[in-house]
Amino acid sequence: MEVHHRTRAELRQMRCLVGLCLFVTLLLSLPVLYLLKRSAGQNLDGEVPTGKMPEAQRLGAHDRNCSDCTSRKKARAHLAVAHEQSKCTSGSFPILYWRNDRLDEGDTITYSDGYLTVPEEGDYFVYAQVSFFCPDGKCEEMKNCMPNRKDKTTVIQFISKISPYYGSIPQLQLTTSTSIGEKEKWKKTLYLGGIIDLRKNDKLMVNVSNPMLVDISSPAMTFFGAFLI
Repeated sequence: MEVHHRTRAELRQMRCLVGLCLFVTLLLSLPVLYLLKRSAGQNLDGEVPTGKMPEAQRLGAHDRNCSDCTSRKKARAHLAVAHEQSKCTSGSFPILYWRNDRLDEGDTITYSDGYLTVPEEGDYFVYAQVSFFCPDGKCEEMKNCMPNRKDKTTVIQFISKISPYYGSIPQLQLTTSTSIGEKEKWKKTLYLGGIIDLRKNDKLMVNVSNPMLVDISSPAMTFFGAFLI
């Protein structure tokens, strides 16, 4: 009899323990169920409240709802070489001149008299390609514009800037050169490109050692441009 009563007491304790566990589990699950219900109610339309979005996404959502927003192109310009260039003057590197027929309303970098002028401060990728050639074998007789230079078999190209904040003296930014050797007929192409920190109204220009050797026959051979990064 004692063993039978002990077994019944243990069963009652077991039932109480199971019931207590179920009760505790239910209590713990209530907050989770509440949060799930609340989340489902807020997302029935498939969107996250704008106030709880990350900053970049919140701005994007605002732009989509903007009825009068206009997109603004970044400052840029791309120019082809002009058909007429200046001749050498003693002791100077002539500036190259360009055609601005490829500029449109979206190209906020302006061009005038050989210079590109940037409209705002920032980092710009500036580039220029200049092709030199000697088609008839008589180019050795053409003097380059480099002062006091004995070597007449080198062509040079560089990009400079003029900043109104530092006076009117050009500041060299990028440069390259190549030797044409002793060949009678030759063709060389120089390319420059790099990131330049510019301020509003800074001017950019391309200078060469001899503009009379520049290939002006095709816009694909000699060009100049810049764009805001």
